Amino acid sequence: MKEMYVRYHKAIGKKAKGEILGEFCEVYGCHRKSAIRMMNGASPGEKRVIKARGRRMVYGRREIEAIEEMWKASNYPWSRNLKAAIPLWRESLVRRFKLSEEE
Repeated sequence: MKEMYVRYHKAIGKKAKGEILGEFCEVYGCHRKSAIRMMNGASPGEKRVIKARGRRMVYGRREIEAIEEMWKASNYPWSRNLKAAIPLWRESLVRRFKLSEEE
C-alpha cells in the first residue's frame, strides 16, 4: 500500500491516477471511492492529525470555577438571572478567587 500511495502522489494526470486506483481496488478488494479516500488521506503508518473544532474558550478555568460557584450559591438561576446577578456578586468573586478586575 505504501508503494501505491507514493506512485499515486507522483502520478501526473487523471488517467494515470485512475489506473493506480483501479489496480488498488483489484489488489485490496475495496470500492473505488474508498480507495480515493485512502490515497488522499494520511500516508500509511502515520496517524491523522485531527484539528480542534468549535469555538475557542473565552473564559479561563479560574473564571469558569468562579461563575459555577456563584451559580451554586445563588440556587442555580437561569442564564438571564445569572447574568443579572454577576454584578452583584462581582466583588466577592474577585476577593475569593483572586481574580483581577478585568476578569
